[in-house]
Amino acid sequence: EYHPRFAENSELAARSALFLVLCGLPFLIPEGEIQSLDAFLHTGFYAVGVVSFIVLHLKRNLGATMAATASGLRGVLLAVCNAWFLFGICPDGYTDDAPVWVWWFGLLEGLLFVSLLAFLKFDTAVIFSIKLFAGYWMQFLRGDQKGFRQPFTPGFSLRKNRGIQDLTCVVLGSIFAILVYIVPYPLTALNSAKEVATEMTHEVPKILRLFVEFLETDKSNDYGQDRIQRHIRRLHKESGRLADSVKHAWWECFGCGRRQLDRWALGVLEQSLQKTYDAIQGIWAVAELTKTEARSEKHVALIKVVKAHFLPIVDIVEELLVSVVSVDSLVHFTSADAERVRVLKDKIHEAKGRFREAFWEERARIMAEQTDERSMRNSINELRVIHVVAFNMMMILRDFLEYAEQILRHHDGEADLQKVVEHDWLGGLFQGIATFQNVRHVLRVVLSVMLGFFLGYCGGGFVTPGTAAIAKATATLLSKNQGSAL
Repeated sequence: EYHPRFAENSELAARSALFLVLCGLPFLIPEGEIQSLDAFLHTGFYAVGVVSFIVLHLKRNLGATMAATASGLRGVLLAVCNAWFLFGICPDGYTDDAPVWVWWFGLLEGLLFVSLLAFLKFDTAVIFSIKLFAGYWMQFLRGDQKGFRQPFTPGFSLRKNRGIQDLTCVVLGSIFAILVYIVPYPLTALNSAKEVATEMTHEVPKILRLFVEFLETDKSNDYGQDRIQRHIRRLHKESGRLADSVKHAWWECFGCGRRQLDRWALGVLEQSLQKTYDAIQGIWAVAELTKTEARSEKHVALIKVVKAHFLPIVDIVEELLVSVVSVDSLVHFTSADAERVRVLKDKIHEAKGRFREAFWEERARIMAEQTDERSMRNSINELRVIHVVAFNMMMILRDFLEYAEQILRHHDGEADLQKVVEHDWLGGLFQGIATFQNVRHVLRVVLSVMLGFFLGYCGGGFVTPGTAAIAKATATLLSKNQGSAL
């Protein structure tokens, strides 16, 4: 049986493995076999760091990979600039002839740099920035300024400067990582978002049908309950995947052209689906609380009305969503497509009105049969689940109708689509930095890196004095997830 997710992962694995082998091939060929290759490697502009950069920044699609590589480039640039700042103030670093304050200045400045990187939201930039800076930092404190002169100072060379070499390696790594998702054909975040949106246009109606089927019986069914839970979890997961794909698709168009228009349309759909998920969670919360209670005849009678009038609306909603999502691009959304969506929207409005009338008519009939206040209160209590279900179903219909209305108004030129939240280059650095989880993460990073740094600085035993390898490995392995280093 065809499994699309497995096929997607297999293709990504094959592409990644092929490019990693090709990128690592220069280091596997014995030295002396190809003299021109040896000469190029000795320049320092292509190192093993290129391969490790690719491994750490490969994501699920082109947009996500471009976002990750941009973050990595930013981190390396920060590390290099900070090292140039240190060597600009003290060109030789801390030597035996230098005053003690140079050592303390280098230590505290480096500690502040590492702490700020870990504290602010630099994403994957933290890994490579701290990893590279640990080496520069060690050079400064050990008085080894070889290959690390500040630009526009005596002794600076573009060909021999270590900072320039590291920046070049990262740029090459970024290019190769992006090529993984371009050759032989592009695997874009926008296409991924469209695929997820197509799946979800069928997933939401399926969950609604399962809910009606689950509530139709006179008692709770464990198998039906498990099916609904499984589909709700999948909806939540796919909704997050859609949001990420829409966000990362910005890197594929840089906020311009028809692809940006498609991003906005998918962003509007994602918001509608998120509201739908919240409504479904509301339905499920009530159903979960009352799963042990026996369902009365009044409950069954009212749910039959829901089934008779709401399920046909679900079919129309599914057709409407497919009609919009299946279009290759909003640029190709023709007048015929718009007319079809408009007809389906009107059908939903009419069916929604009939559903409301039938629901309240049946409820009024049930309540009219009650002879006293106590029986009326009992009836209201028995029907509370159906009330919540009906209310949330009406909210779901309203959200999808608003989505269709936005698409139509955009097509008619009456209004622009609601824009998705774009990248906040500066403000995003400060989001959630004061949370306990982030502060704890900062303390772990700083303490771990500093411990590894001083172990390498002092040396002893099997550790060569002045090595930054321990701190670099620590920075690479650290993550906010527990057990990530393992």
